[in-house]
Amino acid sequence: MLLNEDPKLEDAIRVHGGDCVGLRIGVRAVNIVARELAISEDTKHVSVRLGTKQCLGDAFKALLHLEDSQLEYVDPRDDIIRVKNGIDLIELHLTSRKLKETNEVLKASDAELFPVIKRLRN
Repeated sequence: MLLNEDPKLEDAIRVHGGDCVGLRIGVRAVNIVARELAISEDTKHVSVRLGTKQCLGDAFKALLHLEDSQLEYVDPRDDIIRVKNGIDLIELHLTSRKLKETNEVLKASDAELFPVIKRLRN
């Protein structure tokens, strides 16, 4: 998990223009995706499909150095983040719990924030 002092979090805050709950959830999602799909800042063939939550997209953009063309925003009610790296695909289903403060995101487990995490082959 990225902590408050992590320089990567500072990069995400800079790209997003401020800190918020959505950005923090996005940072946590990036950590899971990077670990599960072995993605690094140098991975070139990553695409992300998510609801129109700009905060989440900004976290992926900042931490994985993605271009706008690698992010696809869909229905704002879609609470699933889909990340593809080659033939590997992962889905993270966002919690329906409303988090109001960034500290709540830091304290929550991955399972609380993303009750369903599915690895798939495309």
